[in-house]
Amino acid sequence: HLHVLAPGADSHLRTLLDDLGDAPPLVLRNLNATMDLALFSKWETPILSDLSTLAADNTLTQHDIMYVETKSILVQIIRSMPHLKYRRYKPENNSAAKNDLLFVAEQAATDKDPMLVRKGIKVREMLVELEHSGAIDSNDGYRYLTEEILHELAHLGNLRDKVEEEILGLTDVYKTICDYNGYLSSQIETYKAYLGNVRMQSAMPKNNRKKMPVGVTVLDPRPLQSRRQQQNAQQRRQEASPASVDYRLDALERLGVVCKSNIPENRQDKVYFNFSSPCPASYVVKLYYKGREKPVVNMDLLLEDLLERKHNRIEILDLEYVHLSVVRLLELLERKFVC
Repeated sequence: HLHVLAPGADSHLRTLLDDLGDAPPLVLRNLNATMDLALFSKWETPILSDLSTLAADNTLTQHDIMYVETKSILVQIIRSMPHLKYRRYKPENNSAAKNDLLFVAEQAATDKDPMLVRKGIKVREMLVELEHSGAIDSNDGYRYLTEEILHELAHLGNLRDKVEEEILGLTDVYKTICDYNGYLSSQIETYKAYLGNVRMQSAMPKNNRKKMPVGVTVLDPRPLQSRRQQQNAQQRRQEASPASVDYRLDALERLGVVCKSNIPENRQDKVYFNFSSPCPASYVVKLYYKGREKPVVNMDLLLEDLLERKHNRIEILDLEYVHLSVVRLLELLERKFVC
């Protein structure tokens, strides 16, 4: 996937993978071990900023080490405060940069960030000490120090530009995620419409169902008057169907709808069921006990749920006090509320 992750020939990731070469074979599990590697970025490491390496060289003096440290701190300050570049500090102009090192130190010393304040005070004192030792000269505007800072800034690149590039990349990723989220939302709406069509098709009588794929809408070629007559006939059939029906427990037992009852025999004659259909393919089953206004059991059922139970061969619907046969219940609801 290198051509996708790092398409550019000068990409940092491509450069690192080319340096690593091909992946070695896997190590056996019994030979596997954990290793801690100290990693650093070859593009973010300042030039000659490792003072421990310099201190090991006996030819360097204390002022040489201070010189390198001063340069490193100034580079860090300038990269941490990119607005200096656009106000007064201009790395592309040597003559302006020579006179602005003390200004950079002063700006850092008066900043709100305590870390920058410490760096600004320290580098200001180090500049004065280097000038007193003769390592740098104010007459030429710290020429050599300024030029080295310019070269190192060019080597490290502009931190602000890199951040802006990352922001653009993340913005593209965010836009892609939003577009995909919109696509998934449209798929969900399509699936909801499909389920709604399935429910309506299942609730219609078999002889009135159209022989076409579920979820496909076809324009009716019949005249408008004929379609209105059919709609009126369907409305009359819906009005003629009962809003709800009541059944005694023993009647449901004879129909096979109730296959098991936990209600005591001395109370069975006071128990009855109410079946209703508030909308097509949606049903409400209530268990009442005479003398009580509120039902003992109230359960909402969907035709698709019952059909799924039947398909999965789940034959029993548990209502806590009674067990209903899914197959017989479907037949009863279809007979009373569909046909």
